[in-house]
Amino acid sequence: MIRIDMSEYMEKHAVSRLIGAPPGYIGHDEGGQLTEAVRRNPYSVILLDEVEKAHTDVFNVYCNFR
Repeated sequence: MIRIDMSEYMEKHAVSRLIGAPPGYIGHDEGGQLTEAVRRNPYSVILLDEVEKAHTDVFNVYCNFR
């Protein structure tokens, strides 16, 4: 199980910490906390602990996964 403490993502810019920096930015080849955890354990359950505390833009990232 992958546990993500969403209270750490209360600000809009925290999206990059979660999924990694966009192309063209320093560190874009390094993943974020979520993307690296899923890459290491692709068949895990993801627990979004305290999701109500996350910034809405961070929460919307999960809604747009395909």
